[in-house]
Amino acid sequence: MPLPLLVVVTGLLWTLATIVVIYAARSRRGGNIPETWHKQLATIVVSEVREQERGPRYVPRVEYTYTVGDVEYRSNVIDRAPRRGTAFHGLAAKRAAQFPRGKIVDVWVDLAHPDQSALVGVRQATRALWIVAAIMIVLAIVVPYIAH
Repeated sequence: MPLPLLVVVTGLLWTLATIVVIYAARSRRGGNIPETWHKQLATIVVSEVREQERGPRYVPRVEYTYTVGDVEYRSNVIDRAPRRGTAFHGLAAKRAAQFPRGKIVDVWVDLAHPDQSALVGVRQATRALWIVAAIMIVLAIVVPYIAH
């Protein structure tokens, strides 16, 4: 492989790996499920896509009920990461479709504050991003050695 092409390929791999790592880290910030939270069963009662007021942005709207002790709670928190929405209705619809109305699901609940809950732990959602970043870093290190 010619040296200029090798430099470009290696540089692209490092750049993409850096972007993936930054995105994965930002997705985790404020979104992890604390170790003190526990799984409870919940029932999905609303599953739809809602358009946000600020421009053509779509977010999945999922509401669920769960019981702690003798008290029933209702929440719409899918994960604890900030909700940014998407410009693509289909992406929001795909996310909402993961939680069809009437489905029984696991929900993470803070037993000290049972009104706080989330359907998905972000650490589960970002695991694939960390794997992709690790593969890109390995490739960025190995490709120059293979090319020589």
